[in-house]
Amino acid sequence: MVPASVTGQGTRVTRFVLVSILLAAVGFFGANRPIDVSPFRGTLLVGTGLGDASPLGGARLRLVPSSDARAIVFKTDRAGRFSARLPRGTYRVEILSPTFKGLDGKPYLLKPHPELISIVAGPTNDMHFVIQLPT
Repeated sequence: MVPASVTGQGTRVTRFVLVSILLAAVGFFGANRPIDVSPFRGTLLVGTGLGDASPLGGARLRLVPSSDARAIVFKTDRAGRFSARLPRGTYRVEILSPTFKGLDGKPYLLKPHPELISIVAGPTNDMHFVIQLPT
């Protein structure tokens, strides 16, 4: 049997205090945690080096992290634009485009400039990749 002094008003106050402490702890520790992901956006262009770069739509960008994490893959829209939220770190950029195929008919990896990128915390990371074709 529970004594009368433990039930009623005292129990509600105890619960309120425990919930308040829990919320304060979550707010304190959550507010001090660094941001794990950052916005990333940009465009993918292809050019011949004569200043006539054009958007490359429908290409797949594969970002390979320098850590042991899995690669992140996303596609450009018709205007060559892309956007994602990425964990901070350094990535090697690989591009596969259905427009550029090898003799076997399969898309091959294109090397953009820049080939290595760093995603940092804070505002949106804007990147513009250019693939230069031989003239």
